Amino acid sequence: MINEVKTLFIDIGQVLVTLDYPAALRKVAEYTHVSPAEIETRLKQHADILLYESGRITTEDFYASTCRLLEIDSVDLLTFEAAWHSIFSCQAAPDACISPDLFERLKSDFQVVALSNTNEMHFEYLYQASAIIREFDDYVLSYRVGAMKPEAEIYEAALERTRRRPEETFFVDDLAVNIAGAAELGIRGVVFEGEAALKRDLCRLGLLPAALEFGKAPC
Repeated sequence: MINEVKTLFIDIGQVLVTLDYPAALRKVAEYTHVSPAEIETRLKQHADILLYESGRITTEDFYASTCRLLEIDSVDLLTFEAAWHSIFSCQAAPDACISPDLFERLKSDFQVVALSNTNEMHFEYLYQASAIIREFDDYVLSYRVGAMKPEAEIYEAALERTRRRPEETFFVDDLAVNIAGAAELGIRGVVFEGEAALKRDLCRLGLLPAALEFGKAPC
């Protein structure tokens, strides 16, 4: 039953923070003769991205291999990290992400746990830069777990860490494939399509009071 839910698993990228891939490509292009379009093509074929996000290589190894791939010379790790962080947008459109108000409301009723595919460099940056990221009760992150959504291992790790049964949890993620992966273990969820839609979904499911209002967007 939905009233058994005690823990919400919430994704980070495109749910709590927006991602701006073109901005990141343009920034990285400042340090190489390779065009943004070619950078994108090479990164899509860069196996070390998945290795890094699943914790199988270090930040230093990822930095070195990516600099070789993109023909970046004379750029130290701190400068590289700053360019890599430019993927995070500071200008999120209204409704694009879960707002601090809704997050705090959910946290007052449930344990809220980050369940995200990410890497050490990005997470450490976001933890310092975004107050809402620091508000989670706990974190289940791909690079720490050694598995990535939608692999079963990361959901199993989330259940083990929270000591919850699948029916006691609910998952919010922007990708249907990740919701489907969780469902295979009995974890219910919903695809995030903006805050207003999420409120409607949570109210419909009984996870938010139907009469509760958040500013201009009541359930």
